[in-house]
Amino acid sequence: MERGISPQKHLLSRKGLILIAAIIWFAGGCLLISRETLYIIENSHHILFHILIGVGGGFLLYLILFSMISENYIYHIINFEQDDRSVFSYSNNQEQFFIIAMICIGLALKATNLIDGIYLSITFVCIGFAFIFSSVKFLYFFAKFKKLTHRRDV
Repeated sequence: MERGISPQKHLLSRKGLILIAAIIWFAGGCLLISRETLYIIENSHHILFHILIGVGGGFLLYLILFSMISENYIYHIINFEQDDRSVFSYSNNQEQFFIIAMICIGLALKATNLIDGIYLSITFVCIGFAFIFSSVKFLYFFAKFKKLTHRRDV
């Protein structure tokens, strides 16, 4: 009997990778929204107004940028040559570096107080809602997924 981690155990279909992407984007959005909403609640005198700006800004950010980014991820997953791929293959190394860099920049901005905390929190709530809206797009393509290969139905 072989011990250890077998690479075959961690393979997912393209449809499964779209679901994993939806879960990751949703979780990231929820994390940002929950942390920054708490900051707004504790430090703002206009809580509802600031949160509504975050929701509206998140929808605009989704329409302008995140819709295109999520479409590119979906197109990338659909066009995999083989159906079963590693759970980590929905993004490449350059994209993973970019994600890590953005997280580090966000943490540095929070730690240095270069930007007023309320404005920064509203910005992070916007980004969080853009993530949530993008995850809905992933779920939509998960629900309508058929064995699509090399097509731009996104």
